[in-house]
Amino acid sequence: MEKNAKYIIIALVLALILTNVLWVISYTQMNASLNKYKHDLNQSLITLNNASKAIAYYQKTLNATEKLLNITTSLLSIYNKTLTLQVIQNKLIIYNNSMIEYKIAQTSFSVAVNLTLNSIQNPSKYNLTLASYYINITYQSLNQIKYNGMILGLPNNFTSNISNALSVVNSVNRIINNLSNGGKPTIGDITTLNNALTLYNYYLLSSEYIMIKNIK
Repeated sequence: MEKNAKYIIIALVLALILTNVLWVISYTQMNASLNKYKHDLNQSLITLNNASKAIAYYQKTLNATEKLLNITTSLLSIYNKTLTLQVIQNKLIIYNNSMIEYKIAQTSFSVAVNLTLNSIQNPSKYNLTLASYYINITYQSLNQIKYNGMILGLPNNFTSNISNALSVVNSVNRIINNLSNGGKPTIGDITTLNNALTLYNYYLLSSEYIMIKNIK
């Protein structure tokens, strides 16, 4: 009986020891799992934190880019308006210059024709010299007007009118040169001079009208 009790006690002790061993093993495994979970959780938190920082950074970058884009768009709009204004100002400068040249071209040719007619009635080298001088001024003004029209992109009928005006000036210039070299005026010369101003002013005013009509 005592012997059996002894075995029972030994068995209980062994069972208790085994239970403790199993508990220690189980605790160790659970602790290891818990530590691994904590480690994984920390890594996840670190990753999440880094991701949050990255998102915040890209958000700032996106905001900065958007602001920069808005600034660029505003600057581009200002540049376009400035460029448009500059183009308009340049056109107005050319237009104003042309109006001055038109007045010079009209006046100088009228003076040249009248001086030539006077020199026929009362021969005068001085009048012919002055007439030649004013013809040269007329050429300069007409060529400047023609050049301005080219810059403004005026249609072909503008150029045609200026070319016709120049043709009238050429006819008068030939008469002046002939008289300056001692030539005698013909009836045709006098007819040309009498009609010159009418034709010339028609072509000149026609070209001026086209320029005014097409200025934008």
